[in-house]
Amino acid sequence: MLIVSRLGVSASEVPSFAELHTKAEAGERQAQFQLGLRYFKGDGTAQDIVKGGEWIRKSATQGFAGAQTVLGAMYDEGVGVPENPVEAAKWYIKAAGQGEAMAQESLAAMYKAGRGVPRNEGESVRLLLLAAEQGSVGAQRSLGLIYEIGIGVPQDLTEAAKWYRKAAEQGDVTSQASLGFAYQSGHGVPRSASEAAKWIRKAAEQGHALAQFFLGQIYRMGEAVPRDMEEAMKWYALAAEKRIAVAHDALAAIYATGDGIPKDIVVAHARWNVAAALEMDSAAGNRRLIEEEMSPEQIAAATKLAREIFAKLPTK
Repeated sequence: MLIVSRLGVSASEVPSFAELHTKAEAGERQAQFQLGLRYFKGDGTAQDIVKGGEWIRKSATQGFAGAQTVLGAMYDEGVGVPENPVEAAKWYIKAAGQGEAMAQESLAAMYKAGRGVPRNEGESVRLLLLAAEQGSVGAQRSLGLIYEIGIGVPQDLTEAAKWYRKAAEQGDVTSQASLGFAYQSGHGVPRSASEAAKWIRKAAEQGHALAQFFLGQIYRMGEAVPRDMEEAMKWYALAAEKRIAVAHDALAAIYATGDGIPKDIVVAHARWNVAAALEMDSAAGNRRLIEEEMSPEQIAAATKLAREIFAKLPTK
């Protein structure tokens, strides 16, 4: 379970397994919780989800918020117990009422979806705010999107940028990209090419596909950085490997015109062919135009190359 992995209790942070077991048997709720996590992870003992769940339940029944959160997640995901959204919500509500940020975030998702509880976007936002104020990256990212689009709240791009920034500063890749795009467009923040490049680069370096494409654009256009076609091609290629059609289109255009590199109409045709296969409307037209410069042998070579490129792309 994701929640268990985020809790991160290791053998070095708690007593030995035997000591912990003795305390748990004596009814210490924190020890019961830690023992349950040890069984979940196989930390100091053989992994046993059923036994872990039993100890988590004992701790949760005694009111330990962390255990209530994990028990809610067990019912939410059907781990060690039958999936039961109503029971999940019940335990999340108990933990959220004690200020447990992970429970607040999970419960917010349930209210947003109407899963296990009546759908209530206002309550979802309230819970996300509580979790976000405690530093929950997921909640901060979610609030950024909610305010950007206006889901259950009036659209507020300034508020969206505020929450994206908080999550971005904690290293959240999606929020780094969103904040960078906000600086590009001037949505909620003053337009700034340098700030856009800074945050888009952070996201691109973590593998965010659209950020990689836009970082390619930044180098191609020389926005807040010296124009560098080698860097532009590098970032376009990384985005293209992740099925980003506009990255294939950008590579095709560069090869077709020889912009900073030797012109290669075979590669250009191949890249537009791939972009068209990825449902980019204009790509097929561009491919047909360049065919006017090509011999049948070149078209055959380009078609073969396009198949090879497409075969290496990840599935959807």
